Amino acid sequence: MTRTVFALALVGTTLAAFTACSEQGFSPKVENDVNTGQIIEVTPARLDFGTLSDGEEETKFFQVKNIGTDELHVTDIEITGGSSFMLLSTETDFRLPPDAASSFDVLFTPLEADTVNGVATVFSDDPENPEVPVQLVGVGAVPSLRIDPDPYDFGIDYIGCGDDLEVTLTNVGTDPLVIDSIEYSSRGMLSMDELPFELPLTLAPEASATLDVAFMPDSEDAAVGTLTVLSNDPRGEVTSEHTGTGQYADWKTDIFAVPVDPPVDIIFAVDRSCSMDDDAASLASNFLSFISTIETVTAGWRIGVVTGDNGCFNSGWIESTTPNYQTLFTQAVQSNNWNRYTESLLTLARNAIQAAVSGCNAGFLRPGAITHVIMVTDEPEQSVESWSSLVSQMQGYYADPAMLKLSAVAGDYPTGCGTAEAGTGYYEAVSATGGVFLSICSNWSSNVDVLADISIEGLVEFELSATPDPSSITVFVDGVQWLIDWHYDATLNQIVFDTELSEGAAIEVNYGVLVTCD
Repeated sequence: MTRTVFALALVGTTLAAFTACSEQGFSPKVENDVNTGQIIEVTPARLDFGTLSDGEEETKFFQVKNIGTDELHVTDIEITGGSSFMLLSTETDFRLPPDAASSFDVLFTPLEADTVNGVATVFSDDPENPEVPVQLVGVGAVPSLRIDPDPYDFGIDYIGCGDDLEVTLTNVGTDPLVIDSIEYSSRGMLSMDELPFELPLTLAPEASATLDVAFMPDSEDAAVGTLTVLSNDPRGEVTSEHTGTGQYADWKTDIFAVPVDPPVDIIFAVDRSCSMDDDAASLASNFLSFISTIETVTAGWRIGVVTGDNGCFNSGWIESTTPNYQTLFTQAVQSNNWNRYTESLLTLARNAIQAAVSGCNAGFLRPGAITHVIMVTDEPEQSVESWSSLVSQMQGYYADPAMLKLSAVAGDYPTGCGTAEAGTGYYEAVSATGGVFLSICSNWSSNVDVLADISIEGLVEFELSATPDPSSITVFVDGVQWLIDWHYDATLNQIVFDTELSEGAAIEVNYGVLVTCD
């Protein structure tokens, strides 16, 4: 190698000019044929390993020589371009005196199909050539698996929704690809569906097969999944990574307060035909038990009893502040002012509600109060109008039909109790309004407890303003988080407390909002 330090051609100049240049401090330079300094020489510039099949390998070498006059420092030798090429020499930081040389072996094991290119780069302190490349080339006659797409990001999806991904496995090699196993690993939210083919699976060159990966976010976290395919691809295991992130449509905070004595308006419509004397007496004797259950939730109850055709309450209505209300209730349910509607209690109830809107019972119904009508009879419903028409008329007096519940203590339905098919008409009306249907042949102490429970149901409700992910709900009462003694009722979309709360207690419910998925 010849390095030219400086060359100056004198064309058309004179000695005077040359002398003038000398006078200015310049002197002529001549070509220097000596290779001074650190000078690297790497040979050959290309290693061609030819075509190898699966399991075959080939080793070739290149030489690094110092052709300069000073010691050459080789700082590193690095191979890039894939894992099919490997430098077998481990000493890559060394010094070469002038005229010294060292050889380096490169192993080619085809891990990819078709032409594989790589570069072995020699780094040194040669000032003019600090990086010298050696081109590496080989051809792999092997099976080769390509996974598509790889990698794949599902992006952000709403919790409770999700997405599916079709993954294609293709043999891009020159020999048949045999897939022995396919596994999927994830900490959650990402999973592989059942394979649509059996293993082992053989794919000819350019043939492909598909499988499905599902992303089902269930929390606001990032998910990572890895698909691992084991085959006769020289690489052995080939992997593909999938990612995705869950997100709630929104976060909400609903604020409630435990109501103080929420109102409930209760109407007893009682059949006063002769066969009902014993049942009327039983109802009266169990009234205090009924009230005791009501008052576990509220003292804001109001009760009217109707037995007469005009719908007017017997002796007006009673409430928690009414003196001797047990005596007044007993007298009211045992009153004998029956007439044509005594066995048509839906008509009696309709008349009582009409009279409460404008008539003899005016002032009984309170804004925001649930009305619970309890009908007591041992006969089928015998109104001229259909049960459905009468129910619709009663619901028409309420802005929200859900504020009216009808319950009945009547003959067993549909087999009858006391008379054939007793309870017909009442059973349908009760079912349509969310009340309870009880047998008049059952124990009265049990019946009044059930009736009391249904009367106060819904008085203390904490209905959420949106649909939550149940696992995201946190509940605070007066600033303290409650981990127990409450549950979420998905049917009602409500927080239900399993213990009694203090009146006026402040309740805060935080939750992630679910959306309707496409």
